[in-house]
Amino acid sequence: MTRSKRSSELITPAIPPLVEMLDDLKVAHALIGGMAVGALVEPRATKDADFVVDIQASGLDALLREAKARGFAVNAEEVQRLLHSQMTRLWAADADGEPLMIVLLFNSDPFYASVLSRRQIRGLESTTIATATPEDLLLMKVLAGRPHDLGDAGRIVAIYGQRLDLEYLRHWANYLGLTQEVRALLPDL
Repeated sequence: MTRSKRSSELITPAIPPLVEMLDDLKVAHALIGGMAVGALVEPRATKDADFVVDIQASGLDALLREAKARGFAVNAEEVQRLLHSQMTRLWAADADGEPLMIVLLFNSDPFYASVLSRRQIRGLESTTIATATPEDLLLMKVLAGRPHDLGDAGRIVAIYGQRLDLEYLRHWANYLGLTQEVRALLPDL
């Protein structure tokens, strides 16, 4: 799938109903991953949507029931297999009718709690969405460590550079064991 760099194509049609559902369930959430990079830096092609959600495995059944009722696909075997990883997946269709994987990472770590507490509300297209801050997204991209993630991290540094909170990055890079990797992008760290 290719996407133009127009912001009107940044958020796939499945995202506003997902955000509405999470808001209705009073589940704090933050968009992370490639779509968040698109919101903060520049749109890029991605085949999934990633969120940190303030939910624990014990509250998952209600969320999954509501997701099914709102037209999201849920694979029960996949849900069970991913529980130990403190995450789940929902499925929807993107603007082209292609499958869109929606990854929900549970708030199971102090870093994720920080991501949720610092999330920023942005108006994108016809919806309002909470995204991770540039610092949190940078840390998550370095943690993922794949070439395209490291490229995203470099773009975040290029756009936000001097505005990044170095003390915050220093603290969480140390916590996540990423000090050297983040320092490679930000020598002043």
